[in-house]
Amino acid sequence: MCFHMKTSQVELIDNSSVEQEFDDRYKGLPDTMKRVLVLYLKNALKTTTAIKQLEESAIKRKQMEWRNVTNGVELWSVYNATYGNI
Repeated sequence: MCFHMKTSQVELIDNSSVEQEFDDRYKGLPDTMKRVLVLYLKNALKTTTAIKQLEESAIKRKQMEWRNVTNGVELWSVYNATYGNI
């Protein structure tokens, strides 16, 4: 997952292009990861507008040219895109 801290966008990076309902495919794990990050940020920092926006943002599945139907979910990573983009 990619948490864009400056824009409060959250993207899920999946190398598979299989069309499947978001909740069926990921079983709530992306939402759990986002909630954990938001809880950490609220405890480590003060609750800010940026944290509130991150908490309310929808998770979007990133579209990448090299995805295909035979690829699977191999790993999850957290990337702070404050200084760059994937």
